[in-house]
Amino acid sequence: MDERQQRIWKRMIEATQGFLDGSISLSDMVRVLESSMDAAELEDKELEHEFYRRFVPLEEHRACSVELGASVTDKLARANTEKMQSFLLSAGKRFGIDDVIADFGD
Repeated sequence: MDERQQRIWKRMIEATQGFLDGSISLSDMVRVLESSMDAAELEDKELEHEFYRRFVPLEEHRACSVELGASVTDKLARANTEKMQSFLLSAGKRFGIDDVIADFGD
């Protein structure tokens, strides 16, 4: 993972934290995750698969909230966001993004 990809990865972690802290909406977090993953242009198909395995439930929460005209802040959306953040932090460790891990107290 090059420096640009590391910055993008950090942005994704910050987005998950923003949702968990209540500073950004679920829709905004999902938008950041999706656009960031596209921008990262990762060559690692396994990593990409693992990301989308965790992303799909978040996208479904977002779609339901838009369809129903309501904000989704339930326990399941938070739990899925925590799973995504855990994955992002774990992958960050694997790729040596030490400052990212330090910023989130892991």
